[in-house]
Amino acid sequence: MGICERENVGQKMENKRAKQSIFYEAPLNEIEKDPIKASRALCKIKTKQTKGTGFFIKLPKQYNDLYCLMTTEYIITKKLIEKKETIDIIYDIEQKKVNIKLDNDVRLIKEYTNLNLDLTLVEIIKEDNINYDSFLLPELNYNNINKEEKIYIPQFNDDFKYSKGNILNINKYELKHNVYTESESSGSPIILENTINVIGIHKKRGYGDFIFPILNEITKNDEVKIVYESGNYYIGQVKNGLQHGKGTEYYINGNIKYYGDWLNGKYEGYGKAIYENDIYYIGQFKNGLCNGKGKMFYKNGFLIYDGDWVNNQAEGNGKFNYVNGFYYIGQFKNNLKHGKGTLFNKDGGIKYEGDYINDKREGNGKIIINEDYYYIGQWKNDLRNGKGRDYDKNGNIIYDGDFNNNLYEGIGTFFEENGNYYVGQWKNDEKNGKGKEYDKDGNIIYDGDFVENKYDGIGKFYLEKGCYYLGTFKKGERYGKGKIYDKNGNLIYDGEVVNGKFEGYKKCYFKNGGYYIGQWKNGLMHGEGKIFYENGSLNYDGNFVNDKFEGYGCYIWEDGEYYIGQWKNGLKHGKGREYEKNGRIIYEGDFIDNKYEGYGKFFSDNGMFYIGQHKKGLMNGKGTLYFSDGNIIYDGEWLDDKYEGNGKLFNINGEYYIGQFKNGLKHGKGKEYDKNGNIIYDGEFINDKKIGNVI
Repeated sequence: MGICERENVGQKMENKRAKQSIFYEAPLNEIEKDPIKASRALCKIKTKQTKGTGFFIKLPKQYNDLYCLMTTEYIITKKLIEKKETIDIIYDIEQKKVNIKLDNDVRLIKEYTNLNLDLTLVEIIKEDNINYDSFLLPELNYNNINKEEKIYIPQFNDDFKYSKGNILNINKYELKHNVYTESESSGSPIILENTINVIGIHKKRGYGDFIFPILNEITKNDEVKIVYESGNYYIGQVKNGLQHGKGTEYYINGNIKYYGDWLNGKYEGYGKAIYENDIYYIGQFKNGLCNGKGKMFYKNGFLIYDGDWVNNQAEGNGKFNYVNGFYYIGQFKNNLKHGKGTLFNKDGGIKYEGDYINDKREGNGKIIINEDYYYIGQWKNDLRNGKGRDYDKNGNIIYDGDFNNNLYEGIGTFFEENGNYYVGQWKNDEKNGKGKEYDKDGNIIYDGDFVENKYDGIGKFYLEKGCYYLGTFKKGERYGKGKIYDKNGNLIYDGEVVNGKFEGYKKCYFKNGGYYIGQWKNGLMHGEGKIFYENGSLNYDGNFVNDKFEGYGCYIWEDGEYYIGQWKNGLKHGKGREYEKNGRIIYEGDFIDNKYEGYGKFFSDNGMFYIGQHKKGLMNGKGTLYFSDGNIIYDGEWLDDKYEGNGKLFNINGEYYIGQFKNGLKHGKGKEYDKNGNIIYDGEFINDKKIGNVI
């Protein structure tokens, strides 16, 4: 943002009057014969808001980077000028187009005319097929205009034509005439007949009032040329041998260095300074330096800074624009952001709001980090340092605590999305040191040491139903020596833990008061072990695989009955025997999934016993039922504990039946015999009843 100071001068003066005339390429009568020449200067303007007519003039030589587009204020509005929008200009009866860029520095014209003119400085975006010198109109002149003078108003709508008439009345800068024009002609020039002088701008369609603002007062005073030793030179007003008043300073190559106000040989007042680094300044000067209100631009018109200046430095309040579209509004000192200020993104959303020191965020401030969260707190050296809070987009706190160089470091509280939270020490943006984790209801989950966000060291971890683990941790897992207690503080487990799981031969207590003594693997009962009831009596003695009975073992129920045999996946499976508590056998044989299945022997409490096939815990298939003395009761087929199919049934008196059964009863074809083997009945049975004659 630095500004080059005006160079010292070696005085060499020559009187000179600046050339001010701006002419058509041909007299008016010739233009009537060739309207293309005039229509080049006229143009149709189309914007989003409206459309109308305008005409170009070219400014004097010192403004050779700009043209002036004369139009009415409602065609090119102040809003368009402030936004510096590019608009299409249609010129020539051949409907050619040229783009222009608006320039909001209308103060330049006001300075020379002291009028609020309906015009806009523009930069023509050059195209190779355009002759820019054709954008010329007659000299701007208002002198010696009388009533009844004849005037022309050229119009360029769908084609080009003139409307002619007379001036009816002149009142300062307003006039009335009797020229009738068509729509969209507002903004056309008003030209004196038989001259090439433009005296005003057409304001309305048809008969009506016309503004008369165009006043050529530029450099009415005599000018002096001063050549410096460097070859740079000055053209403008002088007083007592020094630049004083209006004047322009040029580089040796003829490019403008400064134009504007001078006081006793120095820039003072309002002016524009153009620097060799393609940056220019427009604003107030004092003692040769930028002081007061002013704007700094890149050559392409991009506004860099707009605000207060002190001795060539941005100081006070101002706005700084970044090339990426971001901008800062706030306080400056020594060309740096300093004090209170706000940084905005290209869409106008706040990026940072708070304190600055020497162009860096320092003090208290709020930054919008992204659309999901923001920070409010202390800053130092452009980084979050000190006390602060991170918030999500809904205003919920993410972190509340200490920061160091943008990282969580010190003491802080962090809230998870599920509502759980951590309170404790931080380092390098991670939980490190002493800390506690809580669930969303405030119940503690863990209390102990952390390393890089994981439980590591000595800690207390809370399990379900009030139980907790107290011991060592490694990389987030229970590891090494540890103990588990129930909610009343009673010891449940005491032993080795590997990767969070019990390992080796240890004792573990269950929630119901019972306990296990035996081998562990991966946190599960695995290998040989025993389970005891709360009163210390044996519950199971045998093999385990992954926390389940598997292999060979003995299980004792609380009523004293017990099973000895094979197990699989926690169930009786394979060969085994069931006993009453007094040792009397209940069943001996095959099991599948805790049920009698296959071949086995079942003993009832009345002494009778069954030997044969079972399915789903019931007598099914071939089998024999015996009295306690070993005599056969029934020998044959069974279905769900009942006689079904073919079989032989014996009575106590020695008589017997051979035939068909259904649902435990004689049913179908059958024969009854006496104890000597003589047939008593041969025929049909239905539900144990004979159908037919007894032999």
